[in-house]
Amino acid sequence: MKKVFVHNLNKNCEPATDLFSKAIRFLELNDYEIVNSIVDADTALVNTCAVFKTEEDKSIRVVENYINRPNIEKTIFFGCAANTVDDFKDDDRVEHVGPKDLEKMNDIFQHKVPMNGGGVNQFVESEYIERTSKKLIKNDFYIHISQGCTHACTFCNIKAAKGGVTSKPIESIVTDIVNYIQKVRKDSYEFVLQSDDCGGYGHDFGVDFVELMEALSEINKDIKYKVSNIHPQDLIRLWPRLKKYITKFSYMNIPLESGSSRIMDLMYRFYSINDVAKILKEIKKISPETWLFSDFVINFPTETMDDLKLTLQYGKLYDEKRYINYSEFPGAKSAKIFPKVTDEERIERADYISEWMRENGDNAQLCGMEWYYDKDNFINKAMNEAIKTLFK
Repeated sequence: MKKVFVHNLNKNCEPATDLFSKAIRFLELNDYEIVNSIVDADTALVNTCAVFKTEEDKSIRVVENYINRPNIEKTIFFGCAANTVDDFKDDDRVEHVGPKDLEKMNDIFQHKVPMNGGGVNQFVESEYIERTSKKLIKNDFYIHISQGCTHACTFCNIKAAKGGVTSKPIESIVTDIVNYIQKVRKDSYEFVLQSDDCGGYGHDFGVDFVELMEALSEINKDIKYKVSNIHPQDLIRLWPRLKKYITKFSYMNIPLESGSSRIMDLMYRFYSINDVAKILKEIKKISPETWLFSDFVINFPTETMDDLKLTLQYGKLYDEKRYINYSEFPGAKSAKIFPKVTDEERIERADYISEWMRENGDNAQLCGMEWYYDKDNFINKAMNEAIKTLFK
């Protein structure tokens, strides 16, 4: 295996792009040729996603396509879906490399330079589309502090893909940053602290995110950090000690997910929205330059227009946000919650949000709503499916 075709199905996810970039650089350092066409390759490396059921299904279709090509000796099923999809587990033509299994690349490929998940990393530019926030860019420098999550949201698939939190030791993170600074001399530095759950950092060995910040603050007073994701429940718990370091953060993703307490209970997100709102206002008072970002899941089962309007109101507390259409995994707890938001209601709400964004100058994106931009076909398809069901 010497010629590798890389196919990234997850170009808008920072954790995934970070790991995939490391895999590509591992291949390049060991003299594997990255080719532009699958017909020229003997190996396919496919980066996959498991955040939506549609993404899992796409991953299966792409991997199936590659393993059935006569010139492909091996297909590397890489990324989150490699852990959530059972297909191909017994197929010798496929190797599964999940987010916490990067070192398996050392077993698959002959190498002089081993695969290493540590260090400060910059994305392979062609493998990232800037979709999360205008403040997370392809030229940022990322350092993975942990993977996995300590929470159990009813709609989320991260636990299935990555399990509980696995953290890098504080000393290792400090060393990676110090080594980078010694190698690249600049007047100022900014690093993305990459994690699925920054607030759960250190849970696996008895430290926490504030202790990490205490150590990082000693390196260089000019360093700024971007917090990739901190659960509001952890923010509330850590805030009395974390506020001391708030001016160190140029960006914080604090995903509120909904403005409705009733919906939050159904999501298993157990915190007071008003407590979070107070902290967000305090952050802006202490550190006006800190950019606040949030994801909001809309069309969650049983959500009403009144719930949605609360979400839009609380969204005003953030500099930027995404409204993400709820997507259901059959095995998720949220799949058992009824009634579901109908297709027609989703289109009505997407229209409402779009108008809200225009009228309020809302700095936001609508995501997971490709169907919305082809509404007529979407409604016709839904009607046809309903007719089929009636006449079975």
